[in-house]
Amino acid sequence: MSRETSPRLLLSSDLHVDYPENRAWLEKLSTGEYQDDILVLAGDISHSRDKLCRVFSALASRFRKVLFVPGNHDLWMAPGEPGDSFQKCDHVLALAEAHGVCTGVLHCGAFALVPLLAWYDFTFAQQTIGSTVCWLDLLRCRWPENADCMEVTSRFLQRNEARFGSCQHKVITCSHFLPRLDLFPWELPPHAQQLFPFLGTWRLDQQLRRLGAIGHLYGHSHVNANCLREGVWYLNNALGYPHERAIARRALVEVLPEQGLGKILEDFRPGYQGL
Repeated sequence: MSRETSPRLLLSSDLHVDYPENRAWLEKLSTGEYQDDILVLAGDISHSRDKLCRVFSALASRFRKVLFVPGNHDLWMAPGEPGDSFQKCDHVLALAEAHGVCTGVLHCGAFALVPLLAWYDFTFAQQTIGSTVCWLDLLRCRWPENADCMEVTSRFLQRNEARFGSCQHKVITCSHFLPRLDLFPWELPPHAQQLFPFLGTWRLDQQLRRLGAIGHLYGHSHVNANCLREGVWYLNNALGYPHERAIARRALVEVLPEQGLGKILEDFRPGYQGL
């Protein structure tokens, strides 16, 4: 049933619907409760075209608007699939738009939601032999002329430049990848440090600050977090893998309540609050 209130802004990421449990979670989402609301979906649905289409269609029918930015899993290539992962990105974005899902700047009241493409460039940490062996992107993604991750990240960030100067509203940016390493909880086990090289890039944080963002929504790490860093508020709300119930909240989270983002910022001012 439609509510006679302002639309809520909701966040989720890392749906990973290749897992039956995650598909079941999606299918159980109400078809009526969110008709007035906007959902930001911060990447990692599936590498499968069919599953991407089904998810885009399911979410577009449940929400007033859905804003999507792709993640690394969405750009995986199947054996024998033509093209490269840049072309796969364009294909995924086109699929989203064809199903009524927004991939560009979306306005929500006084705010402009600005999606930012990115990758990881090992500026958080250098990859090690152990981390290289276990990181499937290195096998499942395909880049032209064997471009390294620094170049891949640069090309994605360059595509974001068109967003600059186009927003007259307060800006909330979103990405799949982390824009800074200190969003990741250091109290996790030491073996988790193998993930650091692949989490994101500091250059993304520089970019969102050039845009004047007051908040940033992201995914990828599967670790829920709310924190304030140097005047910008950051939020992660991943569905994650079925076994990650201790670190990932398996529910939608409201980003922009009726009181406005300032109230959210004030609530989370003490810093990181992990689950």
